Amino acid sequence: MDIHKIKPVHGWREFFGEVGIIVLGVMIALGAEQIAEILHWREQVHEARDTMRSELRDEAVLAIERKAMADCALAYLKSVDTVVRAGKSIDPNTHPDIPVRIWTTDAWTVVTTSQASAHMKPDEMLEYAGQFSAIRIMANWNEQETQLLSDLEAPAIDATGRDRILLASARLRSLNRWMVIASDQYLANIGEMGIRPLPKDVADMRHGRDQCHLGADGKPLAARPEWPTS
Repeated sequence: MDIHKIKPVHGWREFFGEVGIIVLGVMIALGAEQIAEILHWREQVHEARDTMRSELRDEAVLAIERKAMADCALAYLKSVDTVVRAGKSIDPNTHPDIPVRIWTTDAWTVVTTSQASAHMKPDEMLEYAGQFSAIRIMANWNEQETQLLSDLEAPAIDATGRDRILLASARLRSLNRWMVIASDQYLANIGEMGIRPLPKDVADMRHGRDQCHLGADGKPLAARPEWPTS
C-alpha cells in the first residue's frame, strides 16, 4: 500500500496542503470505521428484533390454545363440583382441559443482557418489555394451575378431602378466567406490533383436539373448544 510521505515544504501554502492531505486521510479512516460500526450494530439490532418477535410469535400459539380450551376447562371444573358435592369420586380416567405449558422469555433475557438493546429505541424496548412481562405473568399462573391440579386428585372420602377439591376447583376457575383475559390482551398487543402466529403452528396445536375431554363423572361435556377460524 502506498503511504503519502511528507516532503520538505517550501512555504506555508505547501505546508498546509500537506497537513490537509493528512487530516483528510484521518477523517476518511475514522469515517469508514464509524460506518462499519453503524452497520454492525444495525445488523445486531435486526437480529435481536427478529429473535424477540419469533419468541412472541411462538408464545402466541399457547395463548390461542388457552383461549380455545377455556370453555372445556370450565365445564370440567363445574362437573367436578357437581360430583364432589354429591359425595361421589372423580372418575380417575378423566382430567381437565387445562394446558400445562412452558411459557418462555429466553429471547428477552438474551437481548437485554447484550449490547444490542442499548442501540434500540427506548419506546421499542418498552413495547417488547410489556409483552414479555405478560408472558411471565401467564407462566406464573400456569405454574399455580399445575399445583392446584394435583389437589383435584385428593381423595373425596371425607369433608376435608371434598373441601380441598372444591377450593382447588374454585381457584382453577379463577385462574382459567384470568389466563383467557391475559391471552386475549397479549394477542391483541402483539397483533398491533404486526406479530401473528404461523397458521401451521396453530393447526399443529389444534390437531385432534376438536372435542373436550370427558367430565369428572366420565360423561361427555356439552362444551367444545373454540379454535380461531382463520
